[in-house]
Amino acid sequence: MTKKIQKLVKGEKMRKFLERSKGFTLVELMVVIAIIGILAVVALGIVRGAQQRAKDAALQATASNVTTALEAYYAIKSEYPGELINMVGVVLDKEPVLPGGCEYDGGSNCGLTYTPTADKEGYTLVVEYVDESKDETISGGRAALESE
Repeated sequence: MTKKIQKLVKGEKMRKFLERSKGFTLVELMVVIAIIGILAVVALGIVRGAQQRAKDAALQATASNVTTALEAYYAIKSEYPGELINMVGVVLDKEPVLPGGCEYDGGSNCGLTYTPTADKEGYTLVVEYVDESKDETISGGRAALESE
């Protein structure tokens, strides 16, 4: 065979091969979709865990800020407020913001619950984290010092 005929034969084989393989098989597509699904589930788990940790960290920071504001309020008024909102305008510019989905005084899976003692000489601040194993109770004021 001459070189020209060999090139045509090779070219013909290549053309036939390309005509047969125009796309992916169903099995190949299903394998790729399955791999993408597995990666998405793993990524979702990682992101959800990070969101919970971030929410818990924000709650912890807010609780720390609230206890500081409560002590500042006591230094000014010589008693703790009946409600947290009473600190606004005295020691706070606005009510402390809780992370999304969290509420004051219960009612959700996370938040802060403030309870002053009857004589307003102490308080209890319950911090309910998204991770319930971390929930904590903070007691402050004169009543907390006398109980120690």
